[in-house]
Amino acid sequence: MPAMQRMLDGYFSGPCWNSHDSMTIWQMDTLWSERRIGEIYQDAMRTDLTLMQHIINNDPLSEDEYTMLVQHGLLLGGRPPESASLCELLPVRLSSHAIRTKLLTLAGDVYTRNHDALETLRKPYADVLLSDTPPHLRRQREYLLQDVYHGHWFIAHCLHTLVELQLLRRPSEAERTALHTIIMTE
Repeated sequence: MPAMQRMLDGYFSGPCWNSHDSMTIWQMDTLWSERRIGEIYQDAMRTDLTLMQHIINNDPLSEDEYTMLVQHGLLLGGRPPESASLCELLPVRLSSHAIRTKLLTLAGDVYTRNHDALETLRKPYADVLLSDTPPHLRRQREYLLQDVYHGHWFIAHCLHTLVELQLLRRPSEAERTALHTIIMTE
């Protein structure tokens, strides 16, 4: 296992896309975020998305529901506000289908435009990973490496490099729970 993968192993999960009704949450755990993705992640996200929909609809939340969303890094902490419309979301929220479509189209365009350059980077990366792969697992690893730029390891390496080059600052403790979270509504 390459040194960086050993260093980051266990810290990265995702990216995970989970949808419920008209909401989707994109979340990824990293070395710099809280650990949120686990065995009950999908059930927890369904509950969180249902409660987030209540906030968007300005429906009241119980104090326990509000506290749970604060603990999950989806709302700014403090006392529950008088109205759900006064709740402050911590993650980025893409509030229209048009914005969501534009973001996903832009990401696809960037990937397409840079495909050749990314492929020249993928080859040495794949060679290093495959050099430590036992023969009986080689085909599986080759399969996983075909979409390396869509997976968590590529994102992990990018984030790690940006932090090390001081082009991206490390998050504060208060930012760790909401880090790498995007909520999309339609």
